Amino acid sequence: MFLNRFTRLKGVGRYACLGTAVLETLGRKYKMHNMQKGRIDYQLRCLEDASVVCRSAEVLPYLAREYIEPVVNQQSHLCPAFRPEVIIIDSFSELSDQLFQHKSKRWQFCCNYLDIAHSAQFVENFDSMGLLALGGLHDLYTSMLTEIESCWPHIPIIYLHFPDALEEREAFVERSREIRRVVEECAKQHPSLYSFSVPSEVVKPPKFVETGLENFPYHYHQTTYDAFAEMIRGHSVLRRYF
Repeated sequence: MFLNRFTRLKGVGRYACLGTAVLETLGRKYKMHNMQKGRIDYQLRCLEDASVVCRSAEVLPYLAREYIEPVVNQQSHLCPAFRPEVIIIDSFSELSDQLFQHKSKRWQFCCNYLDIAHSAQFVENFDSMGLLALGGLHDLYTSMLTEIESCWPHIPIIYLHFPDALEEREAFVERSREIRRVVEECAKQHPSLYSFSVPSEVVKPPKFVETGLENFPYHYHQTTYDAFAEMIRGHSVLRRYF
């Protein structure tokens, strides 16, 4: 336990701002191979067929938000060069990332719809495949969990659910709750999967809001991240990592 606090935790991630904030709150040094926008269906297709892997250099000219460039680049690198000790996932990619496919070359990438400048040239070259349909989500998670357990048996998989308490769009509230239901169902069959969500009453807007994100429902007050961290540290299996 003492050594863990001062050694670098090696992990694989598929997380956005929630996972980042919870890791910072947990206070561990870590080396993380993260693919923030690695939507689960995209990752499975890449494992099956390397020709569909994102060609990030061809995406970058179409970005509406320059700060998205690193998370597009991440999609070209599926697997880490080291054996992870832990896997950390949050729900944002299945919740809100859209899939795009090159029309002639058939390779794919994921991002938020507004991350892209939908110019005539972009529309000419790419099909917008939309949000992930949730009807087959259980099978997708089961396939990914089977892949993980085959490659890295007995490694804990921490799944963090974005709270929907600040979300006013009913369609996204429904998506959030269906994702949570499916993940919790999968956790019953896969003992290495740990699903975490926090009560709505601890979820509050952030104290300071960046310009342009005033109505963004997925950034939270530090109390929210503290609640996640407390749950992880209090878990009999996971506390030794943090």
